Amino acid sequence: MNALKSPALLTGLNLSAVLFWLVAAVAKLADHDNFVRQLSSLTGSKGVALSLSFIFPVVAFVIALVLVLTIGHHGRPRYLASILSCVALCAMTSLFLYIDLAKPMGVCACLALSKGLEWQGSWIVSGLVTVLNITSVAIQRRQSFLIQ
Repeated sequence: MNALKSPALLTGLNLSAVLFWLVAAVAKLADHDNFVRQLSSLTGSKGVALSLSFIFPVVAFVIALVLVLTIGHHGRPRYLASILSCVALCAMTSLFLYIDLAKPMGVCACLALSKGLEWQGSWIVSGLVTVLNITSVAIQRRQSFLIQ
């Protein structure tokens, strides 16, 4: 069997994104004060930062849930869930890269479960998961799951 036609491959790729989103959401909640401080530094507003500090974990949990709910499906739902995750991962990886290069902030709250992870590590991990997610999207598109 061709590896690109294997449902297990797509499931594995999607599960890597699910794991990433769950860890990111839990880490943000676990290190909430640091996350709010970092968002305040980025936005310049503690009120906006506080709102975003609760919105982000909810969005991350929703993306993970949508990915999990579409794992057994083929076609448009799974493809769209992968696209949603991919767009969010690209945005987050870009933000991590920006913070690492332009606004040094110390230790990242994003993956606080891995104590002491620097921003460079955050955007590298996020970038790798993004590549896996893009691979999932490309395979699904190639298999013409959209036709169903």
